[in-house]
Amino acid sequence: KGDLTTLFNDQVRILQAEAVGKMRELLLLTVARQGSIQDWQVSNTQTSVERWFTQKLAELVVPELALNLVPVKAELSQRLSMFGSRFANSATLQVQALQHLQEKAKAGKQPKGPRGVGIS
Repeated sequence: KGDLTTLFNDQVRILQAEAVGKMRELLLLTVARQGSIQDWQVSNTQTSVERWFTQKLAELVVPELALNLVPVKAELSQRLSMFGSRFANSATLQVQALQHLQEKAKAGKQPKGPRGVGIS
């Protein structure tokens, strides 16, 4: 039983790291599309990642171990919350926002083609 518990805990740690990575990816995608991110978007992303984590965690559970998963979920929620608040003020976010603005500026400078009617 001890080996199974150790294996389960190792798998949970890997899954938590994947969840943080997934949240980072989703937040970067949002910033890349919009140039910024709002608190409600961070919160919605966290909720989405927590649901994903819960589904993946259910696949790992061995009923015979009778483990309490509430602390595992609470720990992930806390990690994601800290990550989300740090991300909102991070240099990565600032760089992504600048890249978004530059792309929008480049798109606005492209010539639109001739506007007049040609007479031959």
